[in-house]
Amino acid sequence: IKEGDEGDDRFYVVERGGVDIYEKRTKKCSLYSGVAFGEIALLYSCPRTATVLAKYDCKLWVIDRRAFRGITAQHKKRRLELKVDFLKKVKIHDE
Repeated sequence: IKEGDEGDDRFYVVERGGVDIYEKRTKKCSLYSGVAFGEIALLYSCPRTATVLAKYDCKLWVIDRRAFRGITAQHKKRRLELKVDFLKKVKIHDE
């Protein structure tokens, strides 16, 4: 993943291995198993803000914007249903 790349709307989770993060050729940090990256490009459809290089063999999980939006839409719908169900049980006044 290269800083400035456009059109890469994916979010990554490191299952195994490690990666180094660079901004303007300066190493900013290292990420290891269980850590995620790529949320800025996923959420805002902007160019990559950093370069990511594997330190050694890695296994990454990836989710693209379309799948992410589908998952979040389902989650929002379910939350709304729970709120509506709760409000239906609330007594406003006794008749």
